Amino acid sequence: MKILMHASLFLLLICAYVGIGCLIFLPIKRSNTRWRGLMTTGLSAVILAALMTGLLLGAFHE
Repeated sequence: MKILMHASLFLLLICAYVGIGCLIFLPIKRSNTRWRGLMTTGLSAVILAALMTGLLLGAFHE
């Protein structure tokens, strides 16, 4: 049961990462930058890390 919970959480994080990347890719594509994929990947990782940090800080706030 614990493995299933971890797998579903991992799948949810992957879906969030891909969804954020899809939302960011369109404005980056229109701005005609050179490394669109690299910028999208980097920004998605930063946004996901910020969201996870906020989630963890909120979960353990007294």
